[in-house]
Amino acid sequence: MEIGINHLRRMAITWQKRMNFEEWGSFLFYLILFLLLFHFFLSCLIFGMRVSED
Repeated sequence: MEIGINHLRRMAITWQKRMNFEEWGSFLFYLILFLLLFHFFLSCLIFGMRVSED
C-alpha cells in the first residue's frame, strides 16, 4: 500500500510538471488520495477490531 501511495504521488508530480494543473484538477487528485487513505485506514481499523474480538 505504501508503495502504491508513493507511486501515485510521483505520478502526480510528473503530471503537474507536464501540464500545469488547474486548481480543480489538483483538488480532485488530493480528494481521491484522501478517500483512498481514509478507506485504507477504515479497513485496517475494522480488521484490527475483528482480530481483537477472537
